[in-house]
Amino acid sequence: MELKPKACLLVLLGLCCIMRSLADEVFLNTRLGTIIGKKAETTFNGKTGNVNAFLGIPYAESPTGSKRFRKPVPKANLVNPYNASDFGPACPQDLFMMMGWVPGYPYVDEDCLSLNVFTPENAGMQGNNKSYAVMVWIYGGAYVIGQSKMYSGENLTLVGDVIVVTMNYRITSLGFLSTGSSKYPGNAGLWDQQLAIKWVHDNIESFGGDPNRVTIFGESAGGSSVLYHALYPGNKGLFQRLITESGSPLCPWAYQPDPIKYARRLANKLGCKDNDLDAAVDCLQKLDAMTVVNNSRVGSQDDTVFRAEWVPNYDNDFIRFPQNRLFSSGIDMFKDLDLMAGVNNNDGAFVTLLAIQPFMVQQINKTFDKGITRDFFNNFYIPFYFKDYRGNVSQLTKDTAAHVYTDWRDLHNDIYTREKFLQFSGDYNFFMPVLSSIRAHANSSSKSKTFLYQFKVRAAFNKSPSWVSGANHGDELPFVFGFPDLMADGMGFRDNVPAIEEQLSTNIMTMWSNFAKTGDPNFPVNVPDAIVWPEYNSDTQRYLRIGLNKSSAYQNLFGDRASFWLKLEPEIHALERAKSNHNYQPGLGIPVIVG
Repeated sequence: MELKPKACLLVLLGLCCIMRSLADEVFLNTRLGTIIGKKAETTFNGKTGNVNAFLGIPYAESPTGSKRFRKPVPKANLVNPYNASDFGPACPQDLFMMMGWVPGYPYVDEDCLSLNVFTPENAGMQGNNKSYAVMVWIYGGAYVIGQSKMYSGENLTLVGDVIVVTMNYRITSLGFLSTGSSKYPGNAGLWDQQLAIKWVHDNIESFGGDPNRVTIFGESAGGSSVLYHALYPGNKGLFQRLITESGSPLCPWAYQPDPIKYARRLANKLGCKDNDLDAAVDCLQKLDAMTVVNNSRVGSQDDTVFRAEWVPNYDNDFIRFPQNRLFSSGIDMFKDLDLMAGVNNNDGAFVTLLAIQPFMVQQINKTFDKGITRDFFNNFYIPFYFKDYRGNVSQLTKDTAAHVYTDWRDLHNDIYTREKFLQFSGDYNFFMPVLSSIRAHANSSSKSKTFLYQFKVRAAFNKSPSWVSGANHGDELPFVFGFPDLMADGMGFRDNVPAIEEQLSTNIMTMWSNFAKTGDPNFPVNVPDAIVWPEYNSDTQRYLRIGLNKSSAYQNLFGDRASFWLKLEPEIHALERAKSNHNYQPGLGIPVIVG
């Protein structure tokens, strides 16, 4: 049959499309079989290049049926060749909250345990013997929301010249329900993360990665997870460096002291009322996953103002010590790992505005816009926190805290008092746990490196009230990942990233990837116009304050407040306890590392 000119053109165009499609595919031979990823061109801050993306690779069997609420089972095998061209579904979670972060992608499924690998263009390819440092990301979201799709790693891979791995892990009740028994001990979400990290150690060499230069990093709940992994002896040798952003296991929201209470409430709520709690959870395994998740809000507002129902708990397996002993026992592995830790200057605003302010409004009909008084702060707010922290508060502690958190410029200025609200909340929920963790590392280690930062940038996308200065919780995330498209709508920066913020993002990605390569954020790639980031130690307590126009080295982060929480308050508490031991009511407490 003779083809007419128009028909010939259509055939040629079709062939071109097929050839382009094949050219965009990346075939990689691994110990798991052939994995087919995709090649993507990306541009950031004037740098353009190709990155390979291998998406949605399952690392565990589907955690459904009898596997629900339990440790993950390693994936037996992959279909060969395996099509890794798209992200896997997110794990079941509240869809309304989820859509706030990744609008337009409501895809969830219980069979969600997959990971994504972003590599430089020629990594792992025949003829390229270069071995790349690896950065394994653990997302945050208070252990109740989150998915890897938001953290697309192409720009970090391009700028940092590293391999980036992101993962999905189980959250909310599916990830952290515990009956306190050996059958359902809890922490399934942490075990998911651990299995993904082990997968990286076992398989990343096929992608061109160096299994002896693996950094695990995360933000908020992901940051606290990073340090939980650093304390788990079974992880020894799986990674060498840690980056935690605004998270520590010592944060009140990162530890659940009474998981059994919530397991029982959830079972009762869904009609699984067997007196044997394990049998009741067996019943929960038979229900639809989203039915379980959508009914998992079983705590009262009073119960959950500081911690959600479903977070890590002491199981004497993954978490081998109660919260107040985590960094005073069992830190043999932790002290030998390089650590970078930091906070955003207004992390506390997130918790205050999201959880604590609504609680206060309900309890005493007060708001941040009117009626704020020193009496309210001193006589309600401070004792409210110390009830969670210690179980009680002495008059001496209350008076000392009120002194530290008073702005003496004007005792009757509610704007100043409001700032102290945010400082107090940030100190308790983020800053002091992170400082205590980093001091534990610096004081216990002689051969590993310790770095501390404070991110203090009010980005163009920041929609916080004008009186919330600097960076809110999570505001550093676009800078760490190079403002990826999949983060744009949730964070609110699409088509609105100033050049100065792109440059700062390049600097941050360079420092983070430098640390992953060498354990030193200053080396091997020079950061233009950046001051040398000094190591943190207990004597100088130096840290890097990251600003929009300039980053500078400072000493003694939150000096007087840190002195109160980590030195003076524990001394007062010990004194008060010794004086009236019969009246002492033990609370959770945060261990102190003085130095």
